[in-house]
Amino acid sequence: YSVVDQILESPETEAPPNLEADALASYSGWSRSERDGSAARLSVEGGRLMMNAQVPLEPASDTLFRFRSMRVEVETAPHARRRSAFSFDSPVDLTARFVPVPDWRPDAAALEAIAGRYFTAEADATYSVVLREGKLFLEGLPIGELEMLPAFAQAFTAGPATLLFEAGPGGAIGRMRLTTSRVWDLEFLRLDR
Repeated sequence: YSVVDQILESPETEAPPNLEADALASYSGWSRSERDGSAARLSVEGGRLMMNAQVPLEPASDTLFRFRSMRVEVETAPHARRRSAFSFDSPVDLTARFVPVPDWRPDAAALEAIAGRYFTAEADATYSVVLREGKLFLEGLPIGELEMLPAFAQAFTAGPATLLFEAGPGGAIGRMRLTTSRVWDLEFLRLDR
């Protein structure tokens, strides 16, 4: 120890746990926020747990992971035989609890049913959902178009946004709800029915 360590009583830091790939894989899959319906996906890439394929999560324990000032805490230990809910906490966003949901692989008819034009009076904006070559794209954004990736039933991610589609009377898709970290549940009504 140095004199500074003795005076300031610097705590020793433990080395992060070395979690095996199969332990990390037990956390993988789509989850839905109980707060706002947004989607998050945990996956393993290169032996590291990732959030939404962009945020590398460093283990602090078997159930706690960090990226900068963000925390992801899984509710059960690895190898629990079932996927677990997790909590996400960051200084920018409020704490949100995410629960596991089954992956969704929509067929051509489901994609066709969602394609259309959607309007929100709250933001005075019209977005189009376009079907091209078996994929949906969100158009009309200031940043250009975004590919929509299926997450869970009637939900897609498009960049940082989650798009939830809801059926109206008669069963046809009648509205879209958009959620991002700073916009929760912005409702769009379908224009072309």
